[in-house]
Amino acid sequence: ECEFALESAIEDLTVNSWAREDGHRTRRATGSALSVAVALLESCCSSTPARLMLVCGGPCTEGPGKILETQLDEMIRSHKDFEKSSAKHFKKALKHYSVIGDRLAANGHVLDCFACALDQVGLAEMRPAVEQSGGIMVMSETMSSVDFRGSIQKLLERDEQGHLKMAFGGVMEVFMSREIKVCGVIGPVSSLDQKGPGVGEVEVGIGRTTAWKMGTLDERTSLGVYYEVVNQHSNQIPAGQPFFLQYVTRYRHGSGEQRIRVTTAARVWADSSSSQDLVGGFDQEAAAVLMARYAAHKTDYEDAFDVLRWLDRTLIRITSKFGEFEKDVPNSFALNDSFSLFPQFIFHLRRSQFLQVFNNSPDETAFFRLMLNRENVMSSLVMIQPTLLAYSFNGPPQPVLLDV
Repeated sequence: ECEFALESAIEDLTVNSWAREDGHRTRRATGSALSVAVALLESCCSSTPARLMLVCGGPCTEGPGKILETQLDEMIRSHKDFEKSSAKHFKKALKHYSVIGDRLAANGHVLDCFACALDQVGLAEMRPAVEQSGGIMVMSETMSSVDFRGSIQKLLERDEQGHLKMAFGGVMEVFMSREIKVCGVIGPVSSLDQKGPGVGEVEVGIGRTTAWKMGTLDERTSLGVYYEVVNQHSNQIPAGQPFFLQYVTRYRHGSGEQRIRVTTAARVWADSSSSQDLVGGFDQEAAAVLMARYAAHKTDYEDAFDVLRWLDRTLIRITSKFGEFEKDVPNSFALNDSFSLFPQFIFHLRRSQFLQVFNNSPDETAFFRLMLNRENVMSSLVMIQPTLLAYSFNGPPQPVLLDV
């Protein structure tokens, strides 16, 4: 019955009867439509998980959330307008969609945005609503494209038992040893504002809490959790003493079951003066992705040049501590295998679309950064440093290094 009602509603949809004026854009009240849809979900499904899918064919030009006027002589905002603070509708639209994101996150509802247009539709302004609720963004040129149709089919995919391959109402809580405090999380989450002794003074991403809420999650959902060591120097921790990190995740499975997953990691403290003890436990792939997420997050409130300088200083500190070299002999510099690829990842990160906005629209930049914050390590590394293969008749394809 539900399938029949949905198909009937779609078939009854008609083309917009309002004629577009010459020299003007089509009137779209996307922000108002989203507010009405969220209000309906709040009143009908306040305690039930739900997904709200928005399909945009152009920018919002009317009401709250609009990003430009209807006159065609007004150009849509660009990164240059952001630098000059001349994007007159951006702050109001961003605030409107941020409020929508708060309402969605409070009720455990999810917003997915499908941008099907040749021009920008306002993803830069909508990003807070999508990211806070845990939704996805899809960019395609038309609604008949393979990307659009394939993304919806993948989103609604079912497992062998007929259950949706997605979970709802996720809550992640972290516990740690007393010498460690949590700074925050970068990913598709919202804060539950749970205070406690484990909250650090330094805030990274969404911090000041030890618990976060996820509107939806699947087997590919990835969160970046950042910590700080707060042990005083006068109370030195002996090397070899263990410490613990625990992640407790609760969610509602596609079958309707409430599930809980607990992951506990045990590590040992190492003497900072002995670099060999630290080298063995360094994961350069995960470290590069965490650096990329943090750097992309910093660009939201810092100048891009300052972020690049911060990356350079961090890389210099790491290589100077863990590199081996002979004084006054530059060619003698070498890094352990656990660090050998890290400078290469940072090199490509500095030139990636996550930090550089040249030749990208604000919507494309928002899409790239949102995807970086939710993809796993391997997918993120492919986006940071795309793979390049060399083909020949003498053998199989061989990977080659990228060049500037």
